[in-house]
Parts: sequence; C-alpha cells; structure tokens
Amino acid sequence: MEKRPKIPPERFWEDEKWAHRNYQKLVKGYANMWVAVFDKKVVCANENLGLVEEIITRKFGKKDVPLIHVEDGAHVY
Repeated sequence: MEKRPKIPPERFWEDEKWAHRNYQKLVKGYANMWVAVFDKKVVCANENLGLVEEIITRKFGKKDVPLIHVEDGAHVY
C-alpha cells in the first residue's frame, strides 16, 4: 500500500497565511532570515535553516510549523 504524505492541520495553514499577510512587518525585524510561525507569532528566527529546524523540533516536537524565508529584496537571482 502506498503511503501518503501527512496533510498539515488547519493551524499550519492559518500561521502560513498570517506570515504572508504580515510579510512587510517581518522584513523589518527578520530580513534575510528563516522565520518559524506558531499561533500567529514568530517563535524562532535565524539565518541558518538547520538551526531553526532543530530549535523548533526541540520546542514543539513533531508539530507542523511553517518556515518562511524573509528576504529584504536586495538579492538578485
């Protein structure tokens, strides 16, 4: 039987929407960082994604927490 990926809970999607709606505010405080959002609050931010994932796992266990990379707009791709 094929194993299907777990669908994140509604709270995850609400936190992700909150982050995108408040992106300009996040840029002011967390430019060029990975930001973790839980219950519509920033619970961790750092330039190192691995560190953010480690801290979130310690803090929240296996709960789904959206991670958003907040860019200041100065990057050229």
